[in-house]
Amino acid sequence: MRFVAMPLQMLGRPILNKQTDFKFFCPSSLALVNTLADIPFSFSRILMFNIVIRVYSPEIPSGSTI
Repeated sequence: MRFVAMPLQMLGRPILNKQTDFKFFCPSSLALVNTLADIPFSFSRILMFNIVIRVYSPEIPSGSTI
């Protein structure tokens, strides 16, 4: 996600902001959990990107190395 889109995404989370203000959750734990929650989505995006690159990239001759 781009840094420019971050404030727009955080506007959609008023409950998260309220809980952070009330100190229900430590900000570092929220950052860690958000990172861990994004792993499956990142994995699927990377997998789809690699599939597209493999399918549409030109064939590499068998004798050459990269």
